[in-house]
Amino acid sequence: MFDPFAVQPVKSSPGDESIYLSDIEHPFPVCFSAAVSKVLDDDGIPNFLWGDLLNWWRGNPHVPSMCGFVVPGEYLDKAIAAITRAGLPECTCTCPLHVADPASGISLPVHFLVPQPIWSTFLFLCTNETLLNLIPLTPAHPNPASLQYDRLRVSLQDHFYLPRVDEDIESNLAEGTYVVNVLTAASLFKALLLLDVFSPPDRVGIGYMYAGVIHTMTCDATALGLCDFGSRSLQRLFEKVFVQGDSTVREAIWTEVRMEWTAQILSNGQSM
Repeated sequence: MFDPFAVQPVKSSPGDESIYLSDIEHPFPVCFSAAVSKVLDDDGIPNFLWGDLLNWWRGNPHVPSMCGFVVPGEYLDKAIAAITRAGLPECTCTCPLHVADPASGISLPVHFLVPQPIWSTFLFLCTNETLLNLIPLTPAHPNPASLQYDRLRVSLQDHFYLPRVDEDIESNLAEGTYVVNVLTAASLFKALLLLDVFSPPDRVGIGYMYAGVIHTMTCDATALGLCDFGSRSLQRLFEKVFVQGDSTVREAIWTEVRMEWTAQILSNGQSM
């Protein structure tokens, strides 16, 4: 597995090393997300992509409108400050239209409005604790679900640039591009399944219910291929409930998942 902390050089125009988070300069969502990742990296903040763009890359047909990053809880204030300095102030409203009503169970924990000419789009931050500490943000971070990830190279400005997996960090000198950390498709599903089962009732999703995202992404099961989760209970939950749509076995399989995974989740510092 490659190191998310490895140096990610990017060529910039002479005298212009800083990033300004503008949708004009960095088109939303792909280029904009790459720019946000660079802003966070430049401040030494570990980060993984989360939300619509990641789901879209992994098979969700919906056009991304809420794109975010997972950061360590102890870095959250620093991350907010870094993004604000880059030109995107935090929005502190609790408006349902901003998916920010804390009573909803799916509110964006921290959100920033990204101006668009037609509809509203959002950048959000969430802490790894919100995601049950499942995301391996650093090489030293526990990885109880054995999640795997890719380093995906994307353009900072060219929205026609096709993202590609890029593992060669040392020769990573492509003009105007940057690398973001993204879970593989199987690991994204695995994380969503565990979040669906183990998250508290007041946090059933971020932007959307975890279960709803899985259902949407499995509408065309033939496009998924075979996801091997290395877990009998998660495999059954995915195939029976989400792919085959048999809701009658949901509670029984949830019990199986809890029996198999509670110890790992608890050992990862997550309270139940």
